[in-house]
Amino acid sequence: MKKFSFLLLFCLFSGSAALAQKMVSGVIKDQAGEPLPGATVSVQGTNKGTAANADGAFEISVNGATDVLEFSFVGYATKTITVGNQTTINVELEEDANALDEVVVVGYGTQKKSDITGAVTSVSAKTLEERPQVNIGQALQGTMPGVNISVNSNTASGASNGINIRGRRSISGGSDPLIVLDGVIYSGSLSDVNINDIQNLEVLKDASASAIYGARGANGVILITTKKGTKGGKPQLNFSTYYGVDVPYAQPDMMDAETFYRRKVERYGADFLTDTEKDVYASGQYADWVDLAVRNGSRVEHNLSVAGGTEVMNYFVSGNFQNVKGVAVNDDFSRASFRANLEINITDWLKLGTNNTLSLTDRSGISASFTDAFYMNPLTRAYNEDGTLTKLPWPEDVGFGNPLENTLYDNSDKTSSFFTNNYLLVDFPFLKGLSYRLNTGYTIRDSKEQTYRGRNSQRGFEANGFATEDVADTRDWLIENVVSYNRSFGKHNIFATALYSAQQRTDESVYIRGNGFPNDVRSFYQFNDAEVLVSNAGYSKQSNESQMLRLNYNYDSKYLLTITGRRDGYSAFGADTKYGLFPSVALGWNISDEAFLQNNRILNQLKLRLSYGQNGNQAISPYRTLASLTKEDYIDGSGNNLIGYRPGGLGNGSLGWETTTSLNLGIDFGLLNSRISGSLDIYSTRTTDLLLSKSIPGINGSTSIIQNIGETKGNGFELALNTRNIVGKEFTWSSQIAFSRNLNQIVNVGLTDDDGNFIDDVGSRWFVGHPISVNYGYVIDGIWQTDEVDGVNLNDYAVKQAGDVKYRDVNGDQRIDEKDRVVIGSLQPDFTLGFNNNFAYKGFSLDLFFYWLEGVTKRSELITTNDFNLRRKIYNVNYWSPTNPTNDFPENADRSTNPLSGGWYEDASFFRLKNVTLSYKIPQNLVDKLRLRRLEVYVNGQNLFTKTKWSGIDPEASDQTDRPFARTYLGGIRLGI
Repeated sequence: MKKFSFLLLFCLFSGSAALAQKMVSGVIKDQAGEPLPGATVSVQGTNKGTAANADGAFEISVNGATDVLEFSFVGYATKTITVGNQTTINVELEEDANALDEVVVVGYGTQKKSDITGAVTSVSAKTLEERPQVNIGQALQGTMPGVNISVNSNTASGASNGINIRGRRSISGGSDPLIVLDGVIYSGSLSDVNINDIQNLEVLKDASASAIYGARGANGVILITTKKGTKGGKPQLNFSTYYGVDVPYAQPDMMDAETFYRRKVERYGADFLTDTEKDVYASGQYADWVDLAVRNGSRVEHNLSVAGGTEVMNYFVSGNFQNVKGVAVNDDFSRASFRANLEINITDWLKLGTNNTLSLTDRSGISASFTDAFYMNPLTRAYNEDGTLTKLPWPEDVGFGNPLENTLYDNSDKTSSFFTNNYLLVDFPFLKGLSYRLNTGYTIRDSKEQTYRGRNSQRGFEANGFATEDVADTRDWLIENVVSYNRSFGKHNIFATALYSAQQRTDESVYIRGNGFPNDVRSFYQFNDAEVLVSNAGYSKQSNESQMLRLNYNYDSKYLLTITGRRDGYSAFGADTKYGLFPSVALGWNISDEAFLQNNRILNQLKLRLSYGQNGNQAISPYRTLASLTKEDYIDGSGNNLIGYRPGGLGNGSLGWETTTSLNLGIDFGLLNSRISGSLDIYSTRTTDLLLSKSIPGINGSTSIIQNIGETKGNGFELALNTRNIVGKEFTWSSQIAFSRNLNQIVNVGLTDDDGNFIDDVGSRWFVGHPISVNYGYVIDGIWQTDEVDGVNLNDYAVKQAGDVKYRDVNGDQRIDEKDRVVIGSLQPDFTLGFNNNFAYKGFSLDLFFYWLEGVTKRSELITTNDFNLRRKIYNVNYWSPTNPTNDFPENADRSTNPLSGGWYEDASFFRLKNVTLSYKIPQNLVDKLRLRRLEVYVNGQNLFTKTKWSGIDPEASDQTDRPFARTYLGGIRLGI
């Protein structure tokens, strides 16, 4: 360290005599004079690059008059300008759609797309702006091939999303991608990042592209770059706001009160009804529990930012406030976030910067139990005569509480998070192209949830008040040392990067539960007065250490080579397996730069990419390699309660990395002067040494142990297509298509038969040759009809009589048993397709986005025979009867008509008009009179139309007894000063 510090100081001071750098600024516009926000500027032969802000303004440092600046933007021809003596350069780009000249972030640097050898996809800030959402994940759905985002639940926070890149590879490990925010690994929540602060968002998908992050990038990498100010620029203020309403839709066809009453009387007779059911039915005041639990929601957002700078510094400061009331009663969410980005040129060769974000989130309030609301007997009472909620809506059956009871609880659920990224950048003046960057990141995340169930609720009444408090905090620090060398020698271009990084994360939690309080006055602030008090605490720490070397070489920008090696260490693995080495190599060929394709009128861009490499996945939480004990109290011979322990799990010091080996072949193309452009990727992956739990004899003190066993494989096809269908002076129409077909299947799970063949783990529902997530069970083939049961021993078919379900005899042995259980469809889609169209006429712009998901099969949780003797309602089904010999649903009978609990499975594919935005830019002459820079108004609609065969809440929902999905209608304004 002393030698390194001395060398660094020597390099810094030795540069004082070098030629001084200077700053160049300007504005990038199109031929109509409109600014091009997000347009990229780079210095040829270096890794320096920047992007224009919302007004097209940029600022970049150059070494001298001979430096050449490249200006590029998607859909426009790249322009190069030699700096000379200029300090201000204003640029007008012409439409040409030379997409391969665009500069993108690739991890620890930037590159032109034409120089990239890996599979990288990006989304612009404009796309995110067109889709106002609470959460980034919802805005990204369907926009990038290979990036699958599922909206699992319609919560007010919008945070119930699943994100995976190129499908699942690990069975028990997580599939979440790595998030890199402003160049630093980010351990916070993606929902804490303000969409309006994002300048660029890239996704690294294949092993070569993500290898620079090693094992941390095993599931892909999402790179987010936030906005920066412009040096020497006038301060610019931007403000945007919107207000919208959410309207629940697609309520499933559950039994109404009249149908429920009729079905119950048909089965048992009117005397079977309880007094409450009779009274409610006679009064006609039925309880529609789901309707009582939902409402029309609302959402509002305000965003304010200021950007600017002087000759030696730039800044970007923003504030954002969101307030959302979900469609579920008492589902409220609010968030205030603040960002401050600052960059200072200490000298011509030394730069300091800091990016900071603070987020304060409030999720206080608990919504109704929708599972209870969907199934609750409608012939019950929700409210007392005085308007208060009933504690027991069905007094004759105390097993049912009030589904709305949760809304009575006093709940506080607040989280604060702070993330700071501070960096130092040194461009060594004594050796052109050599730079050093020190990155530091620190995350603080604190959360506290407090809940009190008072005596006005059944739970609180029975416990004389019941309180809980759950406190958790996370601390995460990261240090990265990055050395880069970027030079050109004639036609030879080299970009080398070396990295050493260390990261550590600690999580602490405390949980307290108490009941038996003297009163409800002090809510959850009276644990000292509890009759019964229980507490628990948790702690974990994990560390990562990494070294990486990447070499990018190209000859004449035609022939490209990328070699990457990364060594990762993870503290949770065994002593001999903590470190793993993950290499990758990629080749590229810009065929369109060859003489035989230059000036080709049809094929103006063509590039081939081929990559091969490995990534690791740490896949397990801390301490899983260690033996554990479980607390087991016991009573001695004198009746005393003593503390004891028993084996909780066996240790395995040899646990190591899951390893994914992947091969990717890609083509980037442009046709007809790039009126049609895009990329095509085909890939194959194989993941070995899966971290799975293996069953062992209980004599070992535990019945299972985690080992590196098992294997999965996957393959996929991805297409990104951009078309400029009409390009006129006043009217334009462009389209974007993102198609993905990403499939996986299990090769083995470490189990073999006597002949050594791989076999299924039925108990865990892991099946060789099938996807990781599947449905499994008995197939219902209709209903036994009266004319079918004669001469048939129905006991062999696991049923009793006509009107019972008919299970499929899969193996044909004329009996139904466990051998007839099969895999029923897959929870993995066959393909997804995002299709966006943008129409522009003068100041108007219409954006239409469609999303199609095909090939998913799900079990309908609402269609079930588990109706508890009609104590709860179910889906409004078509029952079999001797006079209605349907095959839809078994008889409405007082017997088990579906003893093996076979399920009803449906196609959950859907086609959806996901987003519609109509905007209008106020003419500039009027804007100037208002002394503004920009003024735009817009209206937006979300989830306006869905075509599906699914009969439940929504085909995307992971729980069909959760809150309904909603259509959103909002209007907003954007202005700049």
